[in-house]
Amino acid sequence: MNDLQRMMEILTENGLADWTINIDPKSQAYCWISQKKITLQIEDCFGLFLHELAHALAPEPEPLGKGQHFHGGHWADKFTDLVIRYMAEK
Repeated sequence: MNDLQRMMEILTENGLADWTINIDPKSQAYCWISQKKITLQIEDCFGLFLHELAHALAPEPEPLGKGQHFHGGHWADKFTDLVIRYMAEK
């Protein structure tokens, strides 16, 4: 199984079977919540995929100082859980 296939499998395992992954060397990695899509620059970037997946699983911004932030405690908890669960495979 290649990395992209495994990433798609992980989306399904996390209740995101209707999401897609777009590989675009000209784009930054990003989680497009409204489009249900994760964009990555290259296929071989599993850690970055987990980072964006954490955004998909914790999409709400959290208060941080005077503004809002998408890397708050809830996102960090999701990302940590994903790393513990899936990085052992790599």
